[in-house]
This record gives sequence, C-alpha cells and structure tokens, in this order.
Amino acid sequence: MTVAILTIIIVIVGITLSVTLHEAGHTFTAKAFGVPVSEFMVGFGPTLFSKKIGETEYGFKPILLGGYSKILGMFPPTNPNWKDKGPFRNIIKDVRTESANSMEGYDSKRAFYWLSTPKKVLVMAGGTLTNLLLGFIFFALAFCTIGAYQPSTTLQSVAQCLDDSVQCSENVVAPAAQAGLKKGDEIIELDGQKITSWNQITNIVTNSNGKDLEIVYKVFDQDQSANNVKITRIETQSGSIRKAVVKPVLNNGRYIIGVTSQAVRQPGSLFDAAQITWQAFIGTVSMVVTLPYQTYKAIESIFTHEKRGGNTVLSLVGVGQIAVDQTTATNDNLSRIASLLSLLGSLNIALFVLNLIPLLPLDGGHVVNSLYEGTKRAIARIRGKKRPAPSDLSRSMPLAYFVYGLLIFCGVALILVDILNPIKL
Repeated sequence: MTVAILTIIIVIVGITLSVTLHEAGHTFTAKAFGVPVSEFMVGFGPTLFSKKIGETEYGFKPILLGGYSKILGMFPPTNPNWKDKGPFRNIIKDVRTESANSMEGYDSKRAFYWLSTPKKVLVMAGGTLTNLLLGFIFFALAFCTIGAYQPSTTLQSVAQCLDDSVQCSENVVAPAAQAGLKKGDEIIELDGQKITSWNQITNIVTNSNGKDLEIVYKVFDQDQSANNVKITRIETQSGSIRKAVVKPVLNNGRYIIGVTSQAVRQPGSLFDAAQITWQAFIGTVSMVVTLPYQTYKAIESIFTHEKRGGNTVLSLVGVGQIAVDQTTATNDNLSRIASLLSLLGSLNIALFVLNLIPLLPLDGGHVVNSLYEGTKRAIARIRGKKRPAPSDLSRSMPLAYFVYGLLIFCGVALILVDILNPIKL
C-alpha cells in the first residue's frame, strides 16, 4: 500500500473518529441526564449493521465521514398562545410535530427541552468540548511523544569561505573554520556562558559587535569514507575538549562565525501542546469569522489562477491533499506520523470553533438559546413570577435551514476549488 493511499485512509478514519466522538459527547451527557437518545450512528447512508442496546440503536453506515445521534424532544410542542404567522409557519409546525412524535412511548418529562439550563448547556457543549480535548490530545501526541526537529548545539556544517569560494584567501576564511571547528563538534561554552540552546549561540554572536569570543567545544572524530561521512563521538579524554577564539564578521548586515546547527528531534512539554492548541484556536477563529469571504476568494482563484497559499480555507479534499503532500515529502516515518497527528489536531480545533458559532443548527446556537431561556427563568424567579414555558426554538428553524444550506454551499464550493485549483505549499 502506497504512502498516499495509507495517508488518505488515516485521514478518513481520523475525521470519522473525531465527528463520532463529538456526537458521543452529546449522546452520553444527554443519557446521563435521562434524555432518550434513539440513534447513534457512525457514518452516513444506508445502515450496514446496527444493534439496539437499551433505548438506543447503535450502528454503522458506509460513508465514513462522520456520524450523528438523535436526541429526542429537542423542541417543545405547540402552545395555544403561540401565534404562527409568515411564510415559514408550516415548517415551524412540522418541526414541533416531529419532535412531539419522537417522544411517543417515553415520559414527556424526559424530553430535552425540559432540562435545566446548565444541563442543556452541558449536553450541547459536550460535543464541541470533546473536539477541543481531542485537538489537545493529538497535538500532545505529536509534540510531546514524537517531538519536532529543533536546532541543537551540535554543528551541521562549518563554512570554509565566507564568499563560497573553493580556495579561500586569508581574509575570507570563516571564523569558525579558523578556530578549527568541524562538522559534528558540539559548542558547550561561548563568551563565558554555558550553552544549552542554539538561540544562545546566535544571540551572543549577533550582539558581539565583532569582538573576540572564547569558544569551548567538544570534538567529534570525522572518518571520511568513499560513500559518506561517519561521525563517531570520542569519549571524554585529554584533547576531546578544545578552546579557541573566534572573531565574528559582519555579513549581510549581521555578525556570523560561519556555522549551522544540526537539527535533532526533541519532544516538547504539555505546556507546549497547550500553546500550539491555543495558536490553532486563534488562527481558526480568524478563518471561520471570515468564512464567506474566504470562500469567495477561493472561488475567485479558479478564474484568476491565483496561487493559493497555506493560510487559506480548505475542504476535506484540500485537507487530504495537504496530508498526502506532507507524508510523501519525507522518508522519516516519525515525521509522517507527527504531521498526521498535527493535522487531526487542527481539524478538531476547527470543529470546536465552527460549532461555537451562535447560530442553529450548530451547537453554539443551542447553547445561546439555553442561556437565553435560563436568563428568562432567573428573572421570573427574582420577580416571583411563574416559571416561563420553554423557549420556542422551532421558530429559529428557518434561519437554521439557511445556515445549514450556506455551510453546504461553502463545503461543495471549496471541494471544487481544491480540485480545480489545489493548494501549493
């Protein structure tokens, strides 16, 4: 199986897992509060297999791009005091009727709309908070267990000439080469400071103003062979630690000594994973807020042939393209795994942010309605009034259908864009 095909399979499974766990967050919090859940399905399309356990039918469908759960009693039944008018009155009535019919055979007091405000918020936020947690977990797996390549204090290369000449004249020999440093040597002290990171080295050299710097470095034996360079570390002994003086030179506006760092894989901390999660959240918020405009610009790029950069909105097709590009660009399996984990982390943060939008049918719309309903109840309680009836959320369904249609349009449009004008990293 090729790397590209395996990557696509992993991405599909990851997306399915993420959406399924999102629905599980809704399902099991609802069941914990006594609300009946009639269906919990993985995938879409005709049911391949299902089994009823208790009140819930659990099953699998062939299109593995998500899943859904059916929580009963989402909308209150028709109230005689509600006057339905306008072109959408039949839609509103149908929504109420369907919700009431779904509760047949169940105690009506178990319907979702009877829950207290905190419980409603927990049920509707349970899914999106699951995605937030999954995003952090994926980032933690990528950066805390596998890690990312970071510059080390070991030298990857030592320039012989500052002007890239084959034969160096005395005035263009790189300072590090003059000091005797070679590939594989490790800088352990510079200008009297113990060195623990590459940033220390660059800061000291950049701010040196060209003054002499004492450098202490650990020597590595370099055994030249016909095919490659084999580097073996010498055990600590007389002569393995050397001292020298380097004089940084000004090159293209900054002081250098002519060395580059050897990148090594270093695992990060949970704090690093939290920072990456936060950065992904901020970046996704800015993208989602401008989703219609971003979609318009993406569609426009088809006709203008404008190259799409990395900071652009994508469909699942585009996500798959990036995943394949990243995994086929390297032979390092750990880097491939880290890239896929990071991608799945970003997808879960995107699901988290998207569902925060305070519009139905998204989770944020249900949360806002629950908070509005809770506020009305609190005011009535303070004023000594009778508890108000549940909010008539069904009246928001025309708007919900519009938002749902807009999301479908954006999704389909972005799929076409990603096919006709794929992103180039």
